[in-house]
This record gives sequence, structure tokens and C-alpha cells, in this order.
Amino acid sequence: MFSEPEKLEVRYNSEWLGPMTFADVLRLAGQMTVGQLTLPFAQVSLAIANRAVEGTKRLSARVIGTESEIKEAVATTQRIVKRTAKKTVGTARKAVRTVKAKAKARA
Repeated sequence: MFSEPEKLEVRYNSEWLGPMTFADVLRLAGQMTVGQLTLPFAQVSLAIANRAVEGTKRLSARVIGTESEIKEAVATTQRIVKRTAKKTVGTARKAVRTVKAKAKARA
């Protein structure tokens, strides 16, 4: 899906979500599963993680230091990115559950 990340454009939610009504949001949410909603977040997070790790490796190679310091920096970067990716997916799933619950309550 994101085989060419350089072609992606990052936009603020307010730019596209603001004009939508709640009914529009429900209609949109009804067209996708939780997996379909969260997979793009996970893919982007993984791409960011990979780039961060590679950047850390390149930067660490330029800095005079021991191999253990480089490994520690890479491991720390990986932990931070994994934690961020988990939070992103969790937030997306929570949003979907909320929308579904509100839709069910109205039905």
C-alpha cells in the first residue's frame, strides 16, 4: 500500500475531517473494518521506524564511539518507535469502537 512513501502527503485531520458531519464519519467508518483502518497506521509507523533505525545507524557510524553505544542507540530508537506505533494503532481502534458504539446506540 505504501510502497512509495516519498509520494505520501501528510495532512492535518482538521483539513479533511472538519467539513464532515457525524453522519459522514459514520458512513465512512461503516465502509471499513478495524483492520483496514489500522493497517495503514501500522505500515506508516513501520516505515518511519525503519527510516529512524537506518538514520540512527548512519549517524552512529559517523560518531566516534564503541559498538555497544551504537547498538544501544539503535535499540532505544526501535523501542520508542514500536511504542509509538502501538499507541497509534490503539488510538485508531478506540476511535472505531467509539464510532460503532455511538452508531449502535442511535439505531
